[in-house]
Amino acid sequence: MINIVLRDCIPLADNDFIYDSWIKSYSNSGFSRGIPTSLYVVGQRSRIDKILGSPPTKVTIATNPEEPSVIYGYSVITGENILHYLYVKNAFRKLGIGTQLINRLFGSQVLYTHKSADIWAERILKEDPTFNEWMYDPYVLEI
Repeated sequence: MINIVLRDCIPLADNDFIYDSWIKSYSNSGFSRGIPTSLYVVGQRSRIDKILGSPPTKVTIATNPEEPSVIYGYSVITGENILHYLYVKNAFRKLGIGTQLINRLFGSQVLYTHKSADIWAERILKEDPTFNEWMYDPYVLEI
């Protein structure tokens, strides 16, 4: 496990990284396969705008304790149980950062709106045995 500091998002400092990493990393998901790049980027940016603009959405940033501007990853959670996105830079994966970013959700019935990889689900299941009760709902934003 790596030593990190969790802090709230500072939109002016963090949003470029959040948008860029979310759009690029999710472009490799099964969801986006077959969507022309230009259409995907515009549509995904619009979804992210809607998510980040919906209270009470909270973006939590995992940073280097010595240099808070160095971002390792982030989570985007609305309310008590809607996980929109979890991202950790490749170089810092499998170090417990993702777990620390979402561990407050463990033991809850969670809705998640972005499904990126089955390996992600396997890792969470190791940390939270109730993960099988988590529900993928990409349409929760439409309600």
